[in-house]
Amino acid sequence: MLSDRLRRFARINCETPYAVFDIEAAEQAYDRHLAAMAPFARVQFAVKARPEPLLLELLSRRGAWLDVSSTAEVRLALAVGCPADRLSHSNVFRSEAEIAAAFDLGVRMFTFDSAAQLARLRRCAPGSSVLLRLAVPTGDARLPMSARFGCAPTEAVELAVSAAGVGMDVAGLTWHSGSQQTDPTCWRTAIAEAARVWQDIAARGVHSLRVLNVGGGMPAAYRDAAVREPEWATVITTAVRDCFGTESPDVVIEPGRGLVAEAGITVTTVKAVVERADQVFVALDVGIWNAGLTEGAFGALEYPVEVIDHPAGRPCRPVVLCGPTCDPQDELRAANPYLLPASLAPGDRLIIGSTGAYSATTMADGFCGYPRLPQHILTADPALALEVCS
Repeated sequence: MLSDRLRRFARINCETPYAVFDIEAAEQAYDRHLAAMAPFARVQFAVKARPEPLLLELLSRRGAWLDVSSTAEVRLALAVGCPADRLSHSNVFRSEAEIAAAFDLGVRMFTFDSAAQLARLRRCAPGSSVLLRLAVPTGDARLPMSARFGCAPTEAVELAVSAAGVGMDVAGLTWHSGSQQTDPTCWRTAIAEAARVWQDIAARGVHSLRVLNVGGGMPAAYRDAAVREPEWATVITTAVRDCFGTESPDVVIEPGRGLVAEAGITVTTVKAVVERADQVFVALDVGIWNAGLTEGAFGALEYPVEVIDHPAGRPCRPVVLCGPTCDPQDELRAANPYLLPASLAPGDRLIIGSTGAYSATTMADGFCGYPRLPQHILTADPALALEVCS
């Protein structure tokens, strides 16, 4: 849902193209996630979704943990004031140098899912707390997790026993049910499996398990409406109570996209309207590459689009939205064509919504000569929001 602040900012006559991110909207999303799970869980933000220092600083002050996946993200999190003991390093493909760097910087929570990664952690982060990542079904996730992540339940039990045997603190279990998860029952299935693994690990004499990180996947609204916080939160909390009873673990949710996607927009101008046979192509000054809209390249996600300069109610027609480059992939794929005013013409401006997740760091710089988009950050101070376009 596009915030009024974002819509007002887009109507300021700034030169396009540009992207806008509203810190306040992301904070409100954090509050909704926290309230939906309270007092059941803590929120741990996946930094990779939006490594914006002002946002990370705010979340850190609010008590959030941060999920980091590289040495650069560890340094960024520490630089904005997040204590090292509230960082969790989730990348299961770290090199020994990366593990050692994180450990030297104070990180003491690591995810792993293989004997090889355990051996590296034992050498480079001795005595650290570890979370075992399970492989779980991803159901109706718009962006399913790759098969290269997570271990099978029987393997998880053996890895937990091995980790405890070499002096690691086996803190708990984690998984990821797939990004932009549209089927909340996936969390119930995964929690039930995790409870069985938890019991099997305890039966082998490892009694240090206390953390149940149910991963990310909390969806944001794109062109289609999303499953909202009360629905997925109820599934998670009910499943934990049913499967763990009175011995409830410390539950962690790890949203990324769900906190930041709707807090960002991209503002663009129509460059050309071209009719070819039975299709109308609308070329924009933003696209897959220069705006980082890579998740729209194959139709996995469809961004909402609205016209700034045309009143509502104008006759519309189906169009294909294209970027400014000559690359054939530079197109916003859609199962059902976008419907835009038939009177749309070069110079008209559009808002592409829900671009706050991932786009800021996936922009290509210089492809076909187009630079990365300018980024405007809206803070709680409305004067600052206006100043960035002056």
